[in-house]
Amino acid sequence: IYLEWAKGHRNVCAQLPCGGGKTAIFTKVLKDSPDYSVVIAHRMQIVCQISRTLATRGVRHNIIGSKTLIRSAIAMHIADNKRSFFDPQAKCTVACVDTLVNLSPQPWMQRVKLVVQDEAHHVLRKNKWGNAATMFPNAYGLYPTATPERADGYGLGRYADGILDTLVKGPPMRELINRGYLSKYRVFAPPNDLDLSQVNISAGGDYSPEKLRMAVHDSHIMGDIVQHYLKIAPGKLGV
Repeated sequence: IYLEWAKGHRNVCAQLPCGGGKTAIFTKVLKDSPDYSVVIAHRMQIVCQISRTLATRGVRHNIIGSKTLIRSAIAMHIADNKRSFFDPQAKCTVACVDTLVNLSPQPWMQRVKLVVQDEAHHVLRKNKWGNAATMFPNAYGLYPTATPERADGYGLGRYADGILDTLVKGPPMRELINRGYLSKYRVFAPPNDLDLSQVNISAGGDYSPEKLRMAVHDSHIMGDIVQHYLKIAPGKLGV
């Protein structure tokens, strides 16, 4: 990532599988930065997770979001570290994108030299994520994601519909499994009578929700979850 910035690439996309350590990597970059920085995410749970990881690394930071979000993040800090790392005057800021894009321009935004936008596959020039990036005109960008592509066909690169200049790929999922960082898995997929032949693909690249709902209703795909759990993985952690 640092090498790509040194080459002159302004916005670097960093790809790692789910569980590969994206949050650990970008919070390390944030901790090492001496400049004003901001990390942007879209859901309360993810904002709190990022804030929690920064606190664990001893990084004091401001939080832009609802009062409920800020209270939740502070509670995590105290539970983990016996103290809060929330500091409205800190150089590092964690922001909820929906709150951030509704702020008026502020002087600190001009001082930010590093922007991190989590879940980078959301970022297009003309959506709220792209608008968030334009609020920090003097910053380099780090854009981590597990999936650097979109189902709707829009491109993430600056030459297309996005703002990204280069892609850095980390180790793939199989390598992380072989090295013991991710769990091995087995997939159980019993045959079913779900008929998708009449279910069209929506503009977003996924199945039409209404027709899919009807197809599922007409099938027997909704089996006995508890029965299958007890049969296949009794006593094991699962979702």
